[in-house]
Amino acid sequence: MNPVFPQALLDNTPEADIISFLLFALPRTFSARELGVRLNLRPNKLLDSLERLVEGGQLSMCSRGSINYYKLNQKHKFYPDVKEALTRKANKAYEDELVTAIKKLGVSGAYLSGLFVGKPELAVDMLLIGSVKSSRLHQFIGACEHMMGQEINYCIMEEQEFITRQNTFDRFIKDIFDYTNIPVVELVSKKKKK
Repeated sequence: MNPVFPQALLDNTPEADIISFLLFALPRTFSARELGVRLNLRPNKLLDSLERLVEGGQLSMCSRGSINYYKLNQKHKFYPDVKEALTRKANKAYEDELVTAIKKLGVSGAYLSGLFVGKPELAVDMLLIGSVKSSRLHQFIGACEHMMGQEINYCIMEEQEFITRQNTFDRFIKDIFDYTNIPVVELVSKKKKK
Protein backbone atom coordinates (compact mmCIF):
# COMPACT_ATOMS: atom_id res chain seq x y z
CA MET A 1 0.00 0.00 0.00
CA ASN A 2 1.24 3.48 -0.88
CA PRO A 3 2.40 5.28 2.32
CA VAL A 4 1.10 8.65 1.08
CA PHE A 5 -1.70 10.17 3.18
CA PRO A 6 -5.01 9.06 1.62
CA GLN A 7 -6.51 12.45 0.69
CA ALA A 8 -9.52 10.65 -0.83
CA LEU A 9 -10.59 9.77 2.71
CA LEU A 10 -11.13 13.48 3.35
CA ASP A 11 -12.76 14.43 0.05
CA ASN A 12 -16.48 14.35 -0.57
CA THR A 13 -16.77 10.67 -1.50
CA PRO A 14 -18.81 7.75 -0.13
CA GLU A 15 -15.59 6.50 1.50
CA ALA A 16 -15.15 9.85 3.28
CA ASP A 17 -18.79 9.74 4.45
CA ILE A 18 -18.36 6.21 5.81
CA ILE A 19 -15.08 7.01 7.59
CA SER A 20 -16.47 10.25 9.02
CA PHE A 21 -19.61 8.51 10.29
CA LEU A 22 -17.69 5.65 11.90
CA LEU A 23 -15.15 8.04 13.40
CA PHE A 24 -17.80 9.97 15.31
CA ALA A 25 -20.18 7.08 16.03
CA LEU A 26 -20.03 4.63 18.93
CA PRO A 27 -17.09 2.26 18.21
CA ARG A 28 -19.32 -0.70 17.35
CA THR A 29 -19.97 -2.70 14.19
CA PHE A 30 -22.57 -1.62 11.65
CA SER A 31 -24.30 -3.69 9.00
CA ALA A 32 -24.23 -2.44 5.41
CA ARG A 33 -28.00 -1.99 5.69
CA GLU A 34 -27.65 0.34 8.67
CA LEU A 35 -24.82 2.31 7.05
CA GLY A 36 -26.84 2.67 3.85
CA VAL A 37 -29.83 4.06 5.73
CA ARG A 38 -27.77 6.34 7.98
CA LEU A 39 -25.67 7.73 5.12
CA ASN A 40 -28.32 7.64 2.40
CA LEU A 41 -26.06 5.66 0.04
CA ARG A 42 -27.30 3.33 -2.70
CA PRO A 43 -26.45 -0.34 -2.04
CA ASN A 44 -24.05 -0.81 -4.99
CA LYS A 45 -22.09 2.36 -4.26
CA LEU A 46 -22.01 1.56 -0.54
CA LEU A 47 -20.81 -2.04 -1.03
CA ASP A 48 -18.08 -0.95 -3.47
CA SER A 49 -16.88 1.68 -1.00
CA LEU A 50 -16.95 -0.76 1.92
CA GLU A 51 -14.95 -3.29 -0.11
CA ARG A 52 -12.29 -0.66 -0.96
CA LEU A 53 -12.04 0.44 2.68
CA VAL A 54 -11.67 -3.15 3.92
CA GLU A 55 -9.03 -3.85 1.25
CA GLY A 56 -7.20 -0.65 2.25
CA GLY A 57 -7.30 -1.68 5.91
CA GLN A 58 -9.27 1.38 7.06
CA LEU A 59 -12.20 -0.84 8.09
CA SER A 60 -12.25 -4.23 9.74
CA MET A 61 -15.00 -6.65 8.82
CA CYS A 62 -16.56 -9.61 10.58
CA SER A 63 -19.37 -11.91 9.49
CA ARG A 64 -22.10 -13.96 11.05
CA GLY A 65 -23.73 -16.20 8.53
CA SER A 66 -23.90 -14.40 5.20
CA ILE A 67 -24.04 -10.88 6.66
CA ASN A 68 -20.96 -8.66 6.99
CA TYR A 69 -20.44 -6.03 9.68
CA TYR A 70 -18.00 -3.14 9.54
CA LYS A 71 -16.03 -1.21 12.11
CA LEU A 72 -13.36 1.47 11.88
CA ASN A 73 -9.85 0.00 12.16
CA GLN A 74 -8.28 2.20 14.83
CA LYS A 75 -4.95 0.39 14.39
CA HIS A 76 -4.58 1.51 10.77
CA LYS A 77 -1.43 3.61 10.28
CA PHE A 78 -3.41 6.57 8.91
CA TYR A 79 -6.04 6.54 11.66
CA PRO A 80 -4.50 9.35 13.80
CA ASP A 81 -4.03 11.65 10.78
CA VAL A 82 -7.51 11.00 9.38
CA LYS A 83 -9.09 11.45 12.82
CA GLU A 84 -7.33 14.77 13.34
CA ALA A 85 -8.22 16.06 9.88
CA LEU A 86 -11.86 14.98 10.05
CA THR A 87 -12.27 16.25 13.60
CA ARG A 88 -11.15 19.70 12.44
CA LYS A 89 -13.40 19.47 9.39
CA ALA A 90 -16.59 18.07 10.92
CA ASN A 91 -16.37 18.30 14.71
CA LYS A 92 -19.69 16.55 15.26
CA ALA A 93 -20.93 13.39 16.88
CA TYR A 94 -23.60 11.15 15.42
CA GLU A 95 -26.54 10.05 17.49
CA ASP A 96 -26.58 6.28 17.62
CA GLU A 97 -30.19 5.14 17.36
CA LEU A 98 -29.29 1.88 19.09
CA VAL A 99 -27.93 3.73 22.13
CA THR A 100 -30.95 6.05 22.20
CA ALA A 101 -33.34 3.06 22.05
CA ILE A 102 -31.46 1.24 24.83
CA LYS A 103 -31.56 4.30 27.09
CA LYS A 104 -35.32 4.66 26.47
CA LEU A 105 -35.82 1.11 27.80
CA GLY A 106 -34.97 2.42 31.27
CA VAL A 107 -32.57 -0.40 32.14
CA SER A 108 -30.01 0.09 34.92
CA GLY A 109 -27.23 -1.49 32.86
CA ALA A 110 -26.63 -2.27 29.19
CA TYR A 111 -23.51 -3.69 27.55
CA LEU A 112 -22.83 -4.47 23.90
CA SER A 113 -20.65 -7.48 23.16
CA GLY A 114 -20.33 -10.21 20.52
CA LEU A 115 -21.54 -9.08 17.12
CA PHE A 116 -21.59 -5.40 18.13
CA VAL A 117 -17.86 -5.39 18.94
CA GLY A 118 -16.68 -7.48 16.00
CA LYS A 119 -16.64 -10.81 17.88
CA PRO A 120 -19.65 -12.66 16.41
CA GLU A 121 -18.43 -15.95 17.88
CA LEU A 122 -19.18 -14.81 21.46
CA ALA A 123 -22.36 -16.13 23.07
CA VAL A 124 -23.98 -12.77 23.93
CA ASP A 125 -24.37 -9.67 21.77
CA MET A 126 -26.23 -7.58 24.32
CA LEU A 127 -26.64 -7.79 28.09
CA LEU A 128 -29.50 -5.80 29.62
CA ILE A 129 -29.83 -5.39 33.38
CA GLY A 130 -33.14 -4.36 34.94
CA SER A 131 -36.84 -4.74 34.26
CA VAL A 132 -38.48 -4.10 30.90
CA LYS A 133 -42.07 -4.83 29.87
CA SER A 134 -42.15 -7.92 27.68
CA SER A 135 -43.93 -6.18 24.78
CA ARG A 136 -41.48 -3.28 24.85
CA LEU A 137 -38.49 -5.63 24.97
CA HIS A 138 -39.77 -7.66 21.99
CA GLN A 139 -40.35 -4.49 19.98
CA PHE A 140 -36.83 -3.24 20.81
CA ILE A 141 -35.15 -6.58 19.97
CA GLY A 142 -37.16 -6.81 16.73
CA ALA A 143 -35.91 -3.35 15.69
CA CYS A 144 -32.31 -4.31 16.57
CA GLU A 145 -32.54 -7.51 14.56
CA HIS A 146 -33.97 -5.66 11.58
CA MET A 147 -31.12 -3.13 11.78
CA MET A 148 -28.46 -5.85 12.06
CA GLY A 149 -30.11 -8.07 9.46
CA GLN A 150 -30.34 -11.14 11.67
CA GLU A 151 -31.12 -12.54 15.10
CA ILE A 152 -29.07 -11.15 17.96
CA ASN A 153 -28.22 -13.03 21.12
CA TYR A 154 -29.33 -11.07 24.16
CA CYS A 155 -29.73 -11.68 27.85
CA ILE A 156 -31.80 -9.71 30.34
CA MET A 157 -31.58 -10.16 34.09
CA GLU A 158 -32.59 -8.31 37.22
CA GLU A 159 -29.97 -6.12 38.87
CA GLN A 160 -29.72 -8.24 42.02
CA GLU A 161 -29.20 -11.41 39.98
CA PHE A 162 -26.45 -9.68 37.98
CA ILE A 163 -24.68 -8.46 41.15
CA THR A 164 -24.93 -11.90 42.77
CA ARG A 165 -23.61 -13.65 39.66
CA GLN A 166 -20.80 -11.11 39.29
CA ASN A 167 -19.81 -11.42 42.97
CA THR A 168 -19.65 -15.22 42.67
CA PHE A 169 -17.50 -15.02 39.51
CA ASP A 170 -20.24 -16.62 37.44
CA ARG A 171 -18.72 -17.94 34.20
CA PHE A 172 -21.42 -16.42 31.99
CA ILE A 173 -20.89 -12.89 33.36
CA LYS A 174 -17.11 -13.32 33.44
CA ASP A 175 -17.07 -14.30 29.76
CA ILE A 176 -18.90 -11.09 28.83
CA PHE A 177 -16.57 -8.80 30.76
CA ASP A 178 -13.33 -10.66 29.95
CA TYR A 179 -13.80 -9.71 26.29
CA THR A 180 -14.30 -6.35 24.66
CA ASN A 181 -17.63 -4.79 25.53
CA ILE A 182 -19.17 -1.37 25.17
CA PRO A 183 -21.01 -0.02 28.20
CA VAL A 184 -24.09 1.84 26.96
CA VAL A 185 -25.67 2.26 30.38
CA GLU A 186 -23.10 1.63 33.10
CA LEU A 187 -24.44 -0.08 36.19
CA VAL A 188 -23.31 2.30 38.94
CA SER A 189 -22.69 -0.28 41.61
CA LYS A 190 -21.28 -3.25 39.71
CA LYS A 191 -20.26 -5.06 42.88
CA LYS A 192 -21.72 -4.71 46.33
CA LYS A 193 -19.36 -5.37 49.18
CA LYS A 194 -20.32 -8.24 51.41
